[in-house]
Amino acid sequence: MLLLTLGLGLIRTYLNRAEVEQFAREQFEQRSVATVSAFAAYATDAALTNDLFRLNELINDTLLNNPDARYILVLDAQSRVLAQSFGRGIPKGLLDANRVRADEHFHVQRINTEEGFVLDVAAPLFDGKLGNVRVGMSERALNADIDRHTFNLLAQTALSLIPVFITAYLLARVLVRPLEKLVEATGAVARGDFTHHAPIAGQDEIAQLGNAFNAMTRALAQSQGALQTSNEQLRALNTLAGAISHSANLDALLNSALDETLQVMNLAVGWIALRENDSARVVATRAIEPARAAEIIACECAREITDHARLTHNGDKCATLAAHHAIVPLAAHERVWGALHLACAEPDCFAAERLRLLTALGQQIGLAIENLELAEAQRRELFRRQLLDRVIDAQEEERKRIARELHDEFAQSLTALIVGLQTHEQTLARDDATRARLVDTHTLAAQILEQTRRLIFDLRPTVLDDAGLAPAIRSFGERACAPAQIAFEFQIHGARRRLAPHIETALFRIAQEAINNVVKHARAKQIALGLQFESARVNATIEDDGAGFNVADAWRAGGVGLLGMRERAELLGGRLEIASQVGNGTRVRVEIPV
Repeated sequence: MLLLTLGLGLIRTYLNRAEVEQFAREQFEQRSVATVSAFAAYATDAALTNDLFRLNELINDTLLNNPDARYILVLDAQSRVLAQSFGRGIPKGLLDANRVRADEHFHVQRINTEEGFVLDVAAPLFDGKLGNVRVGMSERALNADIDRHTFNLLAQTALSLIPVFITAYLLARVLVRPLEKLVEATGAVARGDFTHHAPIAGQDEIAQLGNAFNAMTRALAQSQGALQTSNEQLRALNTLAGAISHSANLDALLNSALDETLQVMNLAVGWIALRENDSARVVATRAIEPARAAEIIACECAREITDHARLTHNGDKCATLAAHHAIVPLAAHERVWGALHLACAEPDCFAAERLRLLTALGQQIGLAIENLELAEAQRRELFRRQLLDRVIDAQEEERKRIARELHDEFAQSLTALIVGLQTHEQTLARDDATRARLVDTHTLAAQILEQTRRLIFDLRPTVLDDAGLAPAIRSFGERACAPAQIAFEFQIHGARRRLAPHIETALFRIAQEAINNVVKHARAKQIALGLQFESARVNATIEDDGAGFNVADAWRAGGVGLLGMRERAELLGGRLEIASQVGNGTRVRVEIPV
């Protein structure tokens, strides 16, 4: 308001000064012209008679009656000075500063002198025939009047600012005081004091702001309370998690969980019971006998375990305990492992907020139990896989040993027997009956030798160790399918390479089992086996056009062959897929990372 009033006052002063200055200069110029014209009229007669004395008198009278007149010059037609008001001499350049033509009544020229600006007015004498008259009118008084008028306007403007300042100050105080209260309340909130409110009354915008601030403060106070509660719960959960995270077994976990829960809740009596089928078993107790704890959990009021912590007997004291009894479910992923039971003589021990905390603690304990069970199951599964891996390795080693013994002993003995029979055939060739029996025996021995060699190949094909997976599968497939008159098609995709021995053995045994199943049970006419080598894995696919079977029934029946195939694949981190329908053949696909 002050700046607006000051600005408007200055603008008004500037415009008024300009207007007054223009008007005053017009009046000053008109007065100057009138003075020169009057002087010229009086000076004409003196100039005609060349009365210099009269001219000087007129000059003195004019200067005396006109305070603004600074000098007067009377010039003849040849611009020579007839009379002048300068005592010592005319200033240099003054004679040429202003000239009037014969057809002009006057000519005005503004001249800058040592005393300031002077309005030099020239008028002709007798239409210029006698010369001309020049009068210099000083603007000093004019400027002084204008400055005085301007000062008065500025003084008025300054005086008008006083009531404006008082009004603005009072208005500012009216506005600032509630804002100061708001600032004070804001500082209190910044210090964490949410009980401080801004005492603002009224219906204006600042009052609305104050009401909004107070509402925000109340909301912050509620949020702070909820945050403190959440922090307490998080600290309790963190303490509990730290206590039970290093438990090596279930008993140690439950005892640590019970101790930490009692410490967090500042209680002394509690116990944990785990579910076992339709009953419950007490596994950890504090400040209560296990038999008494078992008696209490057998009561009707304690049998029901909900999804949150609750008080038994509708919040009243339990007669057996002579205290309030709370049941906390130990649940994780919709499975309830058991319950944590707590007792306290005071009803405030189990307020709604503490029951919510107990529910969170129970969930934490339930998750810990589940994680421990999962870890135990993983350990058992790992042990089973390691045991199975060793069994398979032992089987392969035993297969190798038996194959070597069959080759080195039994097959060699059969070969020697066949050679001996051939010798006896030649020696006893005259006796037809004996010779016929020897031929039959020779044929039987050759068949036994061939079966032995096939058995040796099935136990451990030497081509698998010497040439690799692909030649071994091709050789076995052709040997197995030829007697059953089944067409065997073998294809290799990708860059063929040697794999780790245990991977080659597993893939060969899976292909061997699949081909044997087709030969024995499928009544197929064709088998197609594809082996695909990729950068990170190897895939084998065995397809036939046989009778097919119900895969679900086969898995439920627990066939040793199918289970062995899946176990070999899973031991190497791979997977086995079997797709089959009755009458539409079978497709076996195995994928193993390398």
